[in-house]
Amino acid sequence: MRKAKLRKEKRDLRQGPEIKMEVAKKGGLRDDPPSLQAELGLGAGSQPSLAPQAGGIGGFLEMPHHQEDQSLHNLWETQFQEFLKDTVFEKQLLDDLTPWEDPRAFLASFEKVAVACRWPRKEWVTRLLPALSEEAEKAFVALSAEDREDYWKVKSAILHREAIFREKQRQKFRRFCFQEAEGPQQVLARLQELFCQWLRVERSSKEQILELLLLEQFLNILPREMQNWVKERTPDTCLEAVGLAEEFLRRLQTAERSGEQ
Repeated sequence: MRKAKLRKEKRDLRQGPEIKMEVAKKGGLRDDPPSLQAELGLGAGSQPSLAPQAGGIGGFLEMPHHQEDQSLHNLWETQFQEFLKDTVFEKQLLDDLTPWEDPRAFLASFEKVAVACRWPRKEWVTRLLPALSEEAEKAFVALSAEDREDYWKVKSAILHREAIFREKQRQKFRRFCFQEAEGPQQVLARLQELFCQWLRVERSSKEQILELLLLEQFLNILPREMQNWVKERTPDTCLEAVGLAEEFLRRLQTAERSGEQ
């Protein structure tokens, strides 16, 4: 009887560590080392923390939403900065436009602005209207409703009216008489005034003035019928006038051959 009791006590001693280990596994983390408890966010009498840790699962789940908001913010910021840059750019370009005293140069500058700012062609007339001078506006109003929507027809009408105005200035200079002023000094002063109005001396280069004087003389020596036809098309340079004169001759030759046939 005593021997059986001793064998049972020895068996219990051998199973003790195994039972304690099993109890520890089933009973929780009480026997875990402090470093492991701290790593898992546990302390004495504390519960596991559910707050997202940096680099943990909670932070990973929230990161896409944060990145999405940040990306959207960056997109709006970029678009806004581009809008401001384009607006300043357009304003600077419009401010640099040539004054209306030279319509051809003004329209050339306007077209460069329109291209640089990527304005749709159908908007060009609308954007040009507020900048029209009094004479240019008269040319615009004289067009039909359909032609007013076509920038190139508007431009042609403005330049044609400008050419007519400039021709009138030239005629005033050429037809001025001594009797229209009192004394030689007044005559010369008036001639200088008309000369400057016609050739726009204050903003024209020497080459441009010489070009206009040469153009005038070229047109004056053309045959009357050819002269009238070329003048109606208002050339601005000698090269344009020569091209028009040659076109007139080609048309005349074609008409003569047609008549012979």
